[in-house]
Amino acid sequence: MAKNQGFILLEVLLSLLILGSVFLFSLQAITAHIRAAATTSRLNTAVVLSQQLLSRIRLNEFQAARSEDELDSDSLKYIWEIDRTNISPNEVQYDIVIRWNDEGQARSYQLTTTRLEYKGQI
Repeated sequence: MAKNQGFILLEVLLSLLILGSVFLFSLQAITAHIRAAATTSRLNTAVVLSQQLLSRIRLNEFQAARSEDELDSDSLKYIWEIDRTNISPNEVQYDIVIRWNDEGQARSYQLTTTRLEYKGQI
């Protein structure tokens, strides 16, 4: 009796089905990773922008109760707002909000800080 030395059609089809499924799941995982990396990059840009605005606050560049502007970066528009609130005669609270659209979805990053400001001599 001769031994079968080849694969039957059912085995070949089953192995192709398994390989195709693995390929599709891998492709979905790679796509999700790319989207997550892009979203993280945009959030990092917003964080860096907020740090720059904090530095400008330390330099007393924002004396008005409300300041706003926009920044075009990475083919996106980041809109930032700073609200300045006097908590006490020597203490000021700054609320920084940065907004942008991420793949059609509105995103924002908010930062709140306080600062002591002495108007006379210490």
